[in-house]
Amino acid sequence: YSKLPQEYKKMNLSLGITSARSGEGKTHIAANLATSFAVGYKKKTVLVDLNIKNPSIHKIFDIDPNPGLTHTLKNREIQLTQSMHDQLYLLPIGDVNDYSLGLSDILAIRDLICTLEEQFDFIVVDMSPILPITEFPVLFANEVDGLITVVDSKTTKQSDMKEIFRHINEDQITGFVFNRMEPQS
Repeated sequence: YSKLPQEYKKMNLSLGITSARSGEGKTHIAANLATSFAVGYKKKTVLVDLNIKNPSIHKIFDIDPNPGLTHTLKNREIQLTQSMHDQLYLLPIGDVNDYSLGLSDILAIRDLICTLEEQFDFIVVDMSPILPITEFPVLFANEVDGLITVVDSKTTKQSDMKEIFRHINEDQITGFVFNRMEPQS
């Protein structure tokens, strides 16, 4: 790392972590990725829970979900929670009762990501699964630098992957994480 050119030493990157359907392990991948950036690379990292239907970041890190993202979107005031790791901060979901993401939140999410990019090296966003498409905020996918799609080797169907590309531009996908792989003998 010390031999990298100066322009690469202060790089900001925002990644949305998603999957074809729920239950494929994307939230654990998001949490592990954020923790790796913070602990392994000693980079100031924030993990944002944008999974309105099934928020879990607060459960994984055993923190209060409030004030959280919904508070930020309503009040334009970011209140992060420090994790047990020095470089890792969390923005849990907040109060999702009677809250649904709408088109008006796109600018707020964009502002949030821009503000966080000024303070953090890495922003990891735990997003909803892409399918069913009616629950995935496709427009929010444009607000991050790239999407990492978690593929469960046991449950993700090829037809689900084809369906993803009907709704998401393949240029938005930065990569894939294959989860629950069986070792080859």
